[in-house]
Amino acid sequence: MNEQTQRPEREDGIVLSRELIEAATSACASHTPSNPAEILKEFFPMIRRIAGSLAARNPSSLDIEDLTSAGVIGLLGAMTRYDPGRATKFWTFAEYRIRGMMLDEMRSMDWIPRSVRTRNDQIRQVSTEFVQREGRLPTRAEIAELLGVTQEELDASSADHTRLLSLDDSMGSQDEAFTLRDLVPDEDQLDPYALCLSSETNHVLEQAMENLSGRQQDVVQKYYFQGLTMKEIGVQLGLTESGVCRVHAEALRKLRVGLQDFEVAPPDAHKTSLHKGSSTSKRSKKKPASSRPSVPHGALPDKE
Repeated sequence: MNEQTQRPEREDGIVLSRELIEAATSACASHTPSNPAEILKEFFPMIRRIAGSLAARNPSSLDIEDLTSAGVIGLLGAMTRYDPGRATKFWTFAEYRIRGMMLDEMRSMDWIPRSVRTRNDQIRQVSTEFVQREGRLPTRAEIAELLGVTQEELDASSADHTRLLSLDDSMGSQDEAFTLRDLVPDEDQLDPYALCLSSETNHVLEQAMENLSGRQQDVVQKYYFQGLTMKEIGVQLGLTESGVCRVHAEALRKLRVGLQDFEVAPPDAHKTSLHKGSSTSKRSKKKPASSRPSVPHGALPDKE
């Protein structure tokens, strides 16, 4: 990579420079452990925006913090499943996993009617295949075509629970608007996060998984690592679909407890640590078990 192809500085002040990429590569080569909280800090604004968007369109008793916690779990799952050798950008892949986990959280709490769940499963399947094939998010028109329905029918049946965005769709507030394209890495640039995803997260996930029962581990492995549906898992384990959902929901609660020690620091600290090439994140002191990881509310946007 020469200086002419070096990626320019993004709006958040982070430069994906050659030095940063080389440092990430070196860390992976030496198997040096890295704090997954660094990646969480980078993606947390996206997670919060998606959680706020879904919560705003659903009953007031739906807790945005529960959705945020589910999104964090989805991000960790994306880290372990992402294949840098494919055309799909990690930001694109992670956004699907984050949104999908939040929808699963809503499903486990029965906020989504069965008809909508069925359509959501269909949308997720065709969208995942599209992303893997084309390396980008599908538009609503493309999803409708893949499902053999009109856009009006798609919107009506899905109740907008799984609104998938074009890379050029505007997101954020009016003063801080951006598009997903702004977040997707340059095709000619190596993603330093993708280089270390497995080594950074496998240890954390393995530790959290140890707190699950054998059946809960089976459900998590089959759903997130083998790509099976709840129905398919039920057939294999001799459970009803609703039974699998209950096991899945309990597994998520335990995983959140296992991840509570990883505190997300303010964005400024993240920028400093990236530029210096070292982590400034610290583990939080031991706290009573809660249903979600600890995050600083002051670092969150006030408005979606």
